[in-house]
Amino acid sequence: METPRNIWNELTDVLEPVTVAEGEIESVRVSVCNGGVKVRTSEPIPTPDYEQDISDFDPEEDDPQEHIKEFRERREEIDPEDMPENEEIQLYNDFAIQLKQLILDRVEDAIVDTPHLSSVSVTRCTVTEENMSPVVTLTSRVNGDTEVKDELATALVDTDTIEKAGKLAYGSVDSVYYSDDQIGDDGWRFDGTLYKYTDEPYDYWAKGSDTDYPRNMDEWAEFASETEGRKQHILEKETHAVHFHPMKRGLPDDNPLIQWYKSVQDKALSQYDFNNDVVVDKHLGTVEVDDTGYSAVIQIVL
Repeated sequence: METPRNIWNELTDVLEPVTVAEGEIESVRVSVCNGGVKVRTSEPIPTPDYEQDISDFDPEEDDPQEHIKEFRERREEIDPEDMPENEEIQLYNDFAIQLKQLILDRVEDAIVDTPHLSSVSVTRCTVTEENMSPVVTLTSRVNGDTEVKDELATALVDTDTIEKAGKLAYGSVDSVYYSDDQIGDDGWRFDGTLYKYTDEPYDYWAKGSDTDYPRNMDEWAEFASETEGRKQHILEKETHAVHFHPMKRGLPDDNPLIQWYKSVQDKALSQYDFNNDVVVDKHLGTVEVDDTGYSAVIQIVL
């Protein structure tokens, strides 16, 4: 939506004294809080003394790993305490109430109807001289629907991520997006934190570390316990849940994991009734699954 002139003027006036970045204020990050808003200059951002831009990188001639290593080395030389930072301030005056009400009214215009067991919250709002773009988080819970988990398990098997569908215990997928960058890593990325059942948790853990410890259940129980009671509980269990990260990069659209993500996105979005004249973009963020159902977090941009 268009930024009212008085809103932009007031924001820049109040932020100029606490903005350490050089140059005119181009955008402002606004967060809704109790009683008013929190505001901070988002562009320009303060920068250290070394060059951060990678526009001179040539993917055909330069080694991307060397380029990344050099950038990280320069970044690590900067003491975090020496990094300048634009200050965030809280506003509770009449202007803050007006700005907060503008954002909340926009949200109310955008979402016509929500499903049962759902919540709506304003994550942030980016304000420029021309536009205000609130980002809203929608969270819903569907109990009794295990289809989403079952289909995820099947996709994980199809991509050789787990051995059997029944091995998937629970967890969340929270990082799925398409990457089109300068170092040739194009395609979908898929990641999260999932748990799978195993009767040899020590074997799974040792494979991901620099040591062969723990090597058996006794060592695993010692490794994973803080108390003697906890150790005994682990030894008495027949099945254990261990976490893993199903991280994949450069996936095509027809990959089973991406097809699963898109189907859940369609399913989650269909629960809501949006005013598409107001909603600029909407996508699925996090999906949590277990044997009781699933939760879906959607982000919309207004």
